[in-house]
Amino acid sequence: MRTLFASLVVALIPMPVLAAEFYIIQDTEKQTCTVAQEQPKEERQAIVGDGAYNDAASAISDMRKMLVCNPVDSTRDTPKGPTELKTQ
Repeated sequence: MRTLFASLVVALIPMPVLAAEFYIIQDTEKQTCTVAQEQPKEERQAIVGDGAYNDAASAISDMRKMLVCNPVDSTRDTPKGPTELKTQ
């Protein structure tokens, strides 16, 4: 019984490390978006989208669909496109 309990404890310790969260962050002054693993720290940054994503691919996919992250270029009527992925 002790070995079972000990193995469960050892197996559950790394779980929080594996649960990475990704956020779509908009810079409200520059009107650009990035995907980051940390919540915004500056006042001009805001989380957009569905909050925390389990993987970067989902966050990037949603970011590309958001109008707030892809403002239309008034000279060409085409999206300017999202910016980069930031990982810490």
